[in-house]
Amino acid sequence: MNSELIVEAIRQSLGDARVSVSGEGCRFELEVVSSAFEGLPPVRRQQRVYACLAPFIESGDLHAVSMKTFTPDQVSETKNT
Repeated sequence: MNSELIVEAIRQSLGDARVSVSGEGCRFELEVVSSAFEGLPPVRRQQRVYACLAPFIESGDLHAVSMKTFTPDQVSETKNT
């Protein structure tokens, strides 16, 4: 699995997303920052990302994903502390 395909799939659905990907093969770690996460609890944020990746998971190209999801404001707050 190519990490660029993961980034592209997420950005197609979550237009303003900033995506960091690490890993290889079929196991990846993601950090996704998007304004689409505003007002959503962590589980709903992850569900949004999993929906973007569903074709890769269903095909078996992507087996294991761990992720952290943030809104842009949460990232700003972290940098300011």
